[in-house]
Amino acid sequence: MIPFTASVRIRWWSHSPAGRQSHRLHLWLPLFLLWILLLPLLLVSLPVIALACLLVRVNALRLYTAVWEILSALRHTLVEINSPVADVRVRLS
Repeated sequence: MIPFTASVRIRWWSHSPAGRQSHRLHLWLPLFLLWILLLPLLLVSLPVIALACLLVRVNALRLYTAVWEILSALRHTLVEINSPVADVRVRLS
């Protein structure tokens, strides 16, 4: 199953006269809207990609399957980036 949502959490620190302050930002991104917007482009490009696969002698069905498996493997991906100034966390689900 392809990921339908992304949760992004950003925490950063700033220095002020009162001391070090922590700031947080939490975003929920609906990826299913992105998939809906990309669907017409995908439907138009599938025959073009199949023709290109015929020209370079690549099995188009195996290519489509590999791309689908890569997109499906993105589900439950967690990316964390930590630095002295900020922390970023992205979770696909």
